[in-house]
Order: sequence, then C-alpha cells, then structure tokens
Amino acid sequence: MSVSYLSALPPELAGLIVRELTINSDVAAVCLTSTRLYDVGSRVLYDFPVAAGLRRMISLLRTIVNKPELAQYVKRFTFDFLFQVPNLPKRIFPSFLRLATRALRSMSNLTELYAKLLPHLPVVLDRYVFPSLTHGSFAITKTAIPFLEANAATIIDLELADADDDIDEPDRELGPEHRVFFPRLARADMPLDIAPLFLMGTSTSAVTIHLPYPASVQGLEADYLALCLDEVPISTLKISSVAPGMHIFRAIVENAPGLHSLVIETILQPEIPRPGLLRTLERYISEFTNLKGLVIAGRPGIFRPIEPEYGDINDLAALVARMHKHCKTLELINLGFGVFWTQTGGVWMPRTLDAAPAGSKLHNTLTKWAMERCASDPGLMATLVAIARQQFPTQIREIYQEHGISEGDAQEAFRMLDNEDDGEDSGRESDWATDEGSANSGDEN
Repeated sequence: MSVSYLSALPPELAGLIVRELTINSDVAAVCLTSTRLYDVGSRVLYDFPVAAGLRRMISLLRTIVNKPELAQYVKRFTFDFLFQVPNLPKRIFPSFLRLATRALRSMSNLTELYAKLLPHLPVVLDRYVFPSLTHGSFAITKTAIPFLEANAATIIDLELADADDDIDEPDRELGPEHRVFFPRLARADMPLDIAPLFLMGTSTSAVTIHLPYPASVQGLEADYLALCLDEVPISTLKISSVAPGMHIFRAIVENAPGLHSLVIETILQPEIPRPGLLRTLERYISEFTNLKGLVIAGRPGIFRPIEPEYGDINDLAALVARMHKHCKTLELINLGFGVFWTQTGGVWMPRTLDAAPAGSKLHNTLTKWAMERCASDPGLMATLVAIARQQFPTQIREIYQEHGISEGDAQEAFRMLDNEDDGEDSGRESDWATDEGSANSGDEN
C-alpha cells in the first residue's frame, strides 16, 4: 500500500492499519511522511508509549511536557520498565518525580497507570484525579492512600505490591483508618496484610492474595482472609504462598464456598512431593458447591519447567480422579507439570496450555499415555473421533479420502466399537476412576 493511498483513507481506517506495525520506529517513520499521517501515527505511537530505561523515559516525559497535544492521546502509561530506578541518584530522583508528575497531569484521557517501581509517585500526585482511570498498579505505602482515595470511584482493576524496604516511611503499618472503598472494583491483586482495607464491601469477582513470607500477620492469616472474602462476590481466587496451611483452606471454604476457580500458587517447585498440600485439598474440596477449576502452580519465572515422565502422568491421572470424586463440579484440574485435565467422554484426559511441539518429550509422553488409554477404552476413541469430526470436518474428510475410506464405512466401524464397548467398559472406567491404590501411591510421589 502506497503512502498516498494510506493518506487518502479515513483517519479511523488508517489508524487500524498503522496499529498493525509492531515496532515504534516504523510508526514514527509513518508520522514523518505527511501531515495527515503525522496525526494518525501520533495517536498510535502515544496510545501506550513504552520507554525501557531511564534515559528514554526522561526523553519521553519531556516530549509530552513540551508537546501537550500529544498527552491527550495517552491512554496507558507504565514506569515499570525503569530497570535503573533502584540506582537512581538521590540528587536526581526528586526532579525526575516532578517531571513525571507534570507529564501525567497533562494526560487527560489516561485509563491505565502502572508505577510499582515508583512507590513515591502517588505521594507526589497526592489527590490529583484522573477522570477515566480504571486500571492501576502501585507499590503500597501509607502516603499513597490519598491518591487511591481520590481515584477510587473509577478504578475497576487494582494491583498493589509491597513497597521496597528502602522506602523511608516510618510507621508503615496500615490500620482501619486507612480503609479505601472502591465501588467499581472487579479485579484485585495485593498482599494479605492490607487486602481487607480495600476489598471489604466491594463487588470484586477476581482476587489474587499474596501471603507474605515471613508472615507479617503470623497467626492471623485465616482472620484476614475471612475479612477479605466475607460478603464479597469473589468467583476466582488465587492464593500465592510458600505453602498454604490447613487454616488457609478452612477460611476459604467457610467464607467463599461458591468459588468457581481456585489457584494455589507456590514459590516451591510445583512438581516436588507435596502430600500434605494434597491431603489438605482433599479434606476441604468437597465443601465447595460450584468449583469448576482447580490449579496448583509454581510462581512464574522462578523455576524451569520439568517435563513429566510416563509414570508421572499415571500418578496425576489417579490424583485428578480422586479430586473429582470429592468435588463433582470440577471441569478443569491442574496438579503440576503444566498439564491440565478435562473430561472427554466421561474420562479425564491431559492437555497442555500451549500445544507441545511435535516430537518433544512432553508431546510424546502425553500422546503415548492417551493412545494407551484409548486402546483400553474403545468407547473413548469413538468419542474422540466424533469430537474431531465435529470440530474439524474438512480435515477428517480429507483423511478418509486419502486412505480410500468412505464416511459410511468409517461410521459403521465406530458403531461396531460402540457396540463392543456397551456394558463392559462402564465398569472398567468406574474401577479406574476409583482406583484408591493408584491414588494413594500418587499422593506419596
């Protein structure tokens, strides 16, 4: 497409095309081609300007301050790529904060602000109101409360992280007098010790709660969780902890029995032996009334994924069946190795979140396990083929044609499989699904 043709398009359509460019320098080049495309490209370039590093951030902030017409295009802004902030000289830091504040206050259309690496920023902004701010990410300090109060009415997504230990803020403890009410809050991510101050009385449906280590609320975790969950319509809950104890699960089921999704995120390697955690889950999982998803995962970026052996898949299959026995509403289960399980034809089958590359160890292990499971259960194979024919009719038809098989012959073959499977397989599947011996051995591995 020529530049002249692009310039002739309506601005909205030209903007959609320019947004397909993934490199900022390419968008900047479009801006230089004509006055008309300068306006189109600037809207794209400054919608979410990202500066990696302190020098580029200072240059970006100065540009926005010196050309306030660009500030109106900014919808999202982040300071969380400032890798040098911890080493920022103290003599420069105050002037940098003032520059950041001037630039931000000119962004009248800002909807998302991410500033976990600048815990002092809310202090400088004080009670400044961003009329359209819906998403925020900050390091929580007592001096950030006024800014949160001023913008609480519009925020629907809030992430709060513990401030850096180097923050010079005496008497960091936050009490009931610092409570902030967010009437529109739908998703929250924050440490347990301050979560009750921001969740109580809200309509939040998705929450991530971090249990600090060592615990700053030692012995009070269950009480704090109860305050967070009581009368809050949470449907999706993630608990991030070293090793959540029995009192944590008791607080969850007592105050949020209607959860749809529960994720246990641990800083331990999720594939290490964890019989205590699994026994605790088994004890309480039956008390959930509508739990659809259960996940045990390691914290992202800490561990290198471990690929399961064939025996690991067998152990997981037994554990999955055991969890489903305790909680019949479960539809998705992930107990480690990045393998999640869903039911196909009444049988729990393993999958990966991202398709495992053909020929990889994980792909070969899962394929072998699934094929052997199908070999022992012809009805399952028929179900899988029926699903494939429904979802990929063209590809299945091409496979039939390539091998000289008519669809009628194929359907007759699968009808015979179904007839062979009647009666006998239902008992075999029941035995497999309640194989307590296999489940117990899996719990110890």
